[in-house]
Amino acid sequence: MILQETVLSIVLTLVSGALYILFVGWLLIPFIDRAETAAKIIYGLVGSVVMFYVYHWLMALHEVYLLERQKTWDALSRR
Repeated sequence: MILQETVLSIVLTLVSGALYILFVGWLLIPFIDRAETAAKIIYGLVGSVVMFYVYHWLMALHEVYLLERQKTWDALSRR
């Protein structure tokens, strides 16, 4: 889906990422004692959502690469 529907995948990642940030942030409320700690946790959570999307985008590109490599191998082996 990430390669065919890029906008939809970005929106779904942002929505699920926002829910993830709210849920984990709610769980971490008892451990936050200062504003600096809260800011670091928020930056870390936002970064993890971005890394989640980038990782899945790279894995989708890797699947395309493997499919193209297999097609090339099949074409060359028929000769």
